Amino acid sequence: MNENGIILTQSGPAGLLTAPVVCVPIHQTMKRVFQHTLTYRIEVPSFLDVYSFTLSTNSDLIRDNYFRSELIDEKIGKLLDASHEIGSDPQVKGADILRCYDSETHRHMIMLPKWFRHMLSIDSAFITDSSPKSLSPFCFGIHFSH
Repeated sequence: MNENGIILTQSGPAGLLTAPVVCVPIHQTMKRVFQHTLTYRIEVPSFLDVYSFTLSTNSDLIRDNYFRSELIDEKIGKLLDASHEIGSDPQVKGADILRCYDSETHRHMIMLPKWFRHMLSIDSAFITDSSPKSLSPFCFGIHFSH
């Protein structure tokens, strides 16, 4: 990874009962490796839960800009157009293309509930080769019959 590189990983369900299983250990593991680690949550309707993603880097660029949601719509406006979308008007630009993301969504994702911030702040279990973490369907109360 280069000096301004970023790693972003899906870190599992981020609900009250599910976050400690995989999300928190991923956050703790990344925090031990990188200077800056940020975990955020977002509703993913097809996953039937709030999901987390963890972003880590050694660059100060993310730390300095991550919470500046006013930049989001500006960046989207400059970087996105519909020219790659089949059947779309190529004149459509920015947030009008996106169905699920804008500056308000960004603010919601990074404003974490107090209980979640507390979980992330506790120096708890982290992941190693000898102690991997995974989600079992049983942690959701799902039981499969044969």
